[in-house]
Amino acid sequence: MSLIVFSYQMTSLKFGKRRGLSQVVTTLIILVVSVMMTTSTLTYYSMTISSSAINMEQLTINEFHVWVNESGAQAAIQVENIGGRDAIITSVEIQYIEESWSDVYYAYGSCDKLTPAQGLNITTSFVHNEFNFTEATGSLLLPKEGRLIIYVDQPNSIDVYDLGNMAHITVWTSAIQYLAFADIEIS
Repeated sequence: MSLIVFSYQMTSLKFGKRRGLSQVVTTLIILVVSVMMTTSTLTYYSMTISSSAINMEQLTINEFHVWVNESGAQAAIQVENIGGRDAIITSVEIQYIEESWSDVYYAYGSCDKLTPAQGLNITTSFVHNEFNFTEATGSLLLPKEGRLIIYVDQPNSIDVYDLGNMAHITVWTSAIQYLAFADIEIS
């Protein structure tokens, strides 16, 4: 059996009469490392932003109507959540006036055309267009890919003298507000 032995003598790096790296090489190494760290930080940040944007709520207001006659007014809105997470509707405003939850009725689903309900005088939960509308008692949860129909009875800011004018509704969620416009129609 033969034993092979390697002899290795370690010598330090020598560049001419100097030992080690030159000042220029050291500066270049520091610059390259700092650029690489900056690039990786920016990449991480952009990936975080883009992935969080995928998981945001995004509502679309598919239909919005306001009707008025001598007995009062009524507004109806159809909202769809096309975002990647559930949305919480915290308030509904018509003409910049927040509506009381006791005047808001909702049902999950969608319909082809919104029409006035019960002669513009809703007093309790009701059935309309095959949907059971329930009086809201607080914030409304709209699941992702969900649809919601909201009726507002006797909006505080709409009366018969507003007929033909433009009305707007603002749906507030925990993250953002959504705005829609419609002409005030006669029922």
